[in-house]
Amino acid sequence: MTNVFIISGFYLMEKSAIKEVLRILGMRYTISAVAAVVIFCFVPGPLIMRQTLSAGLFAAVPTVALIYNEKLGVSTDIAAALNPVTTILMIPLMVITIAITQGI
Repeated sequence: MTNVFIISGFYLMEKSAIKEVLRILGMRYTISAVAAVVIFCFVPGPLIMRQTLSAGLFAAVPTVALIYNEKLGVSTDIAAALNPVTTILMIPLMVITIAITQGI
């Protein structure tokens, strides 16, 4: 059902808004990946702490982002589209992060 919501949400969005969502997600996950490597390799502490911090960087965009966008007068289409997409991507990305760091 979530996939239907995402597809219908993208279907109703303008093409420029879809490009903006993809740009934001690309930038967010690139920065998260770099930060995860830095945290895992350079932060002192036990393995479980470094894994948790690294995986936490890939958490979903908070639902309150929609409220902040509304208050700031920014288009809520983008924030509304980010929530379900990042929620679906969150679990596999966290699992991959833990799996990669487990082998190191």
